[in-house]
Amino acid sequence: MDSRQQRKEDGHRRRLWRSLTAVGVVGVLLLLGFDAWLRHLAEDSDLDRALRLVALASTLLRFAVALVAVLLGRYLLDWARQTTEQGQWPPAGLEWPGKAPLRHGADARRIARQLRIAGMASMVVALALAAWTAWRALA
Repeated sequence: MDSRQQRKEDGHRRRLWRSLTAVGVVGVLLLLGFDAWLRHLAEDSDLDRALRLVALASTLLRFAVALVAVLLGRYLLDWARQTTEQGQWPPAGLEWPGKAPLRHGADARRIARQLRIAGMASMVVALALAAWTAWRALA
């Protein structure tokens, strides 16, 4: 492996670990904040108000998860389209870590089909979650 490829892999690895660390720290902070909020609600004497606030937080969280699923589906469908148009995986402009060789022909079409299926499944799950959440909120 040449030194340019090695530097590129090291850069991807550092970015990945930084991203995972940031997500972990934000996740822990959110969990601690949610726990503190629930403890504050438990101390409140108005139980009905506390239950409504918890239900609202749950509804907003489900809509946020549905939004993330829609965005993931969009990216997967976009990658599938680019792979089909260019006839290769990964498509040009998509930086992929590691020494993965370019895939052409039947391999690229197979990957594009898998990406398309995963993207559509992600969209269906997002729509189902949003519909169920809306139905629960209006019921």
